[in-house]
Amino acid sequence: MFLVYFCTICSQKIPIMNQIAMLGDDFYRLIKKYEGCRLISYKCPSGVWTIGYGHTAGVVQGMTISQNTADKMLEQDSSWALLAVLRVLPDVRGKKLDALASLAYNIGSGAFQSSTLVAYLKKGITDRKVIAQAWERWCHSKGKVLRGLQRRRTEEVNLFFE
Repeated sequence: MFLVYFCTICSQKIPIMNQIAMLGDDFYRLIKKYEGCRLISYKCPSGVWTIGYGHTAGVVQGMTISQNTADKMLEQDSSWALLAVLRVLPDVRGKKLDALASLAYNIGSGAFQSSTLVAYLKKGITDRKVIAQAWERWCHSKGKVLRGLQRRRTEEVNLFFE
């Protein structure tokens, strides 16, 4: 089954496979575990206004949403995270896709697509140590290592290599 997704990043209608079938439970488990859900806007460690499960687009101070809206935002955001991965690694599936989409969801599509990690994977590099080191570069906010991001990156790497 194919859907048409309007990408708010590139402003194009893009046909994609049904994301629900492509992203597995591990993706949603990681997002819910590490993003958490907040129904009142807050500033994340990087100083960006955020709401729901890490949603940032259009979020302002004092904004509130319902749980239903947070769930819909997660569904929309999972679409762009999925696209961010499939644009550069079109053949990835399963747990690898879930792990990479979790990273993309957290760091943004531009940062993900231009990352050393993606460059290595596109070259066919699969050495766990090399991939883990490239993945772990994304544990910082404002120049400081965040332990929560370290835990998340470790869990994403482990999922990728399952």
